Amino acid sequence: MEGRRSRAGRSGGSGSARRTEGGAWGGGRRRRAPARAAVAISVSLLAALLVACPNTVAPPATITVDGVVLGIDGVPLAGVLVYAQGELTTTGADGAFRLEGITAPYTLTLGSGGTEGWVHAYEGLTATAPLLVPTGPALDGYTAGIQGALLGIGALPDDEIVSVGVEGTSAPVLGYGGATGSGASYGGVAFWRTPGTQAPARVHALRIQVDAQGSPLAYFGYDVRDVMLVDGAITTADVQLNLPVADARLEGTVTVASGGVATGTRVLARFGASYALPFYGGPAATVLSLPAPDVGDGSVVVVAEAGYPHGTTLAWTSVPVGPAFAFEAPTPPHLLAPAPNAAGVTAATEFRAEGGPAGGRLFVWYPVAASDGPRLALTTAADTARIPDVTPLGLTLVAGGRYEWRVHALAAENYEAATSVPAVYGAIFMFGALGAIPQDGAIASSTVRTMTLAP
Repeated sequence: MEGRRSRAGRSGGSGSARRTEGGAWGGGRRRRAPARAAVAISVSLLAALLVACPNTVAPPATITVDGVVLGIDGVPLAGVLVYAQGELTTTGADGAFRLEGITAPYTLTLGSGGTEGWVHAYEGLTATAPLLVPTGPALDGYTAGIQGALLGIGALPDDEIVSVGVEGTSAPVLGYGGATGSGASYGGVAFWRTPGTQAPARVHALRIQVDAQGSPLAYFGYDVRDVMLVDGAITTADVQLNLPVADARLEGTVTVASGGVATGTRVLARFGASYALPFYGGPAATVLSLPAPDVGDGSVVVVAEAGYPHGTTLAWTSVPVGPAFAFEAPTPPHLLAPAPNAAGVTAATEFRAEGGPAGGRLFVWYPVAASDGPRLALTTAADTARIPDVTPLGLTLVAGGRYEWRVHALAAENYEAATSVPAVYGAIFMFGALGAIPQDGAIASSTVRTMTLAP
């Protein structure tokens, strides 16, 4: 303030009063001393304020985010773009990335460009080591056929089937096959992404007697063979299935919410944390009572599907064979806005849904055709969302692009845990590769609506 009085004094006019005030301190150079004193007092006062109210000026604390990105098969995704708060990086061969100087909560955006462009954003994260399983990336890899003779039984009786699964022994493999009545051999297919054109694997084969509805009655043989899968080739592994397998009773109930109906049931025998062999996939059942084969680690994965007027639900639980189990197939979320066939959708358009299990919401937007733009997804704890910003990853939305969109409600212990829940389960439970699947959970999916981006 004193400095201003000195400058105003030079301009004349009203400044004379300020010079008179200054004259009270004495003339000439002595006017500068009070200025220095005022500055000293101001600095002291500012220092006191900083001590008393540190949060008013101190910069927010930052964190370093060390995350991992996996595919739905549990294999790390390399080369994924990762963006947050102006920082851009790429995942390494192990799917890992690091972002420094991040302020929580933060929005993390994953994606990839090109003709298979996709973006998956995660809102409101606080974790320093998030595990992320995005929706959108196409999984390229290797495929091989599997086949073999059913030794010791000749032709399979009409009331029997053989369930065949393929377990990767060094990295996840998605594979399944089987044989039905009157067959003397089985066939199937396997898919993998790492380590290369060859993959060590284990073929499991279970011989099952079934009733007219496909429910298991008894198990007449089990065999396992180690093989080497070769891309583009057929691997042969004959199996011996003429020794009966002990079983134990599996009993439990699945609760379907009001307005829903059970639509399917699948049961798999677990072999540790990363693989399970399907042995029942039949009519929907809310009360389950059937024999479970004494193979694997003594536990099973029970999968239930339910349909509702406003969507579908897939729920699962991992339980030991013996004690009765119970779990629920929760109701899916209702879509509220925008209305079906909405036109002129922009980045400012609000998408809304309500209901479904707690944990997180996964909003997904799938282009009707590849030319309509990138695949989009957003995971959030809220019931509202907007199309994620794709520009930090070098992508653009296509004017007039046509999309189908829906909302998945992800059952999880908390929102941070929901970020590792993928949206695609049907194929995983068919193949039995459980590397990226929680022990228990549910995904409740709304119906699908269409929309068109603004021109």
